[in-house]
Amino acid sequence: DRLTKSSYFLPMHEDYKMDRLARLYLDKIVAMHGVPISIISDRDSQFTLRFWHSIQEELGTRLDMSMAYHPQTDGRSEHTIHTLKDMLRACAEVGEGQLIGPELVQETNEKILDIKNRLKVALDRQKSYCKIHEKYRSLHRIKSKASRILSGPNEGPMLCWTP
Repeated sequence: DRLTKSSYFLPMHEDYKMDRLARLYLDKIVAMHGVPISIISDRDSQFTLRFWHSIQEELGTRLDMSMAYHPQTDGRSEHTIHTLKDMLRACAEVGEGQLIGPELVQETNEKILDIKNRLKVALDRQKSYCKIHEKYRSLHRIKSKASRILSGPNEGPMLCWTP
């Protein structure tokens, strides 16, 4: 979603057939937001198949392919995938218990704290990605403020800054 910059993740198996994926897409995404004007895909082979192209053509949706560090995506799909993997790993590593009664409550509370801590680590990692990107953008802004290099007759090159 370009407005909110949010992503949608749907649980599915790797062996789903294309007609099931299309139905899932129509039921969950199109039903919620309507037919999109365009989709930016990260060149996933599932989206580049002729079947998907024909669906998007019938819906009137433009299918755009992104690249890493593409200006429109800012590497957002890579960051989102990393964050999703971290969150899934945090939940999967907690494991399952076979306790009942007060032990179950205690074990559940411990696992919730563990998940919170792991999600915080994943969120901190995502924030660090944003900080790196922001540093790059601020350096780019500083660089654009330097308007030109002047050379005087008796002086070396001098950098002039515009306010």
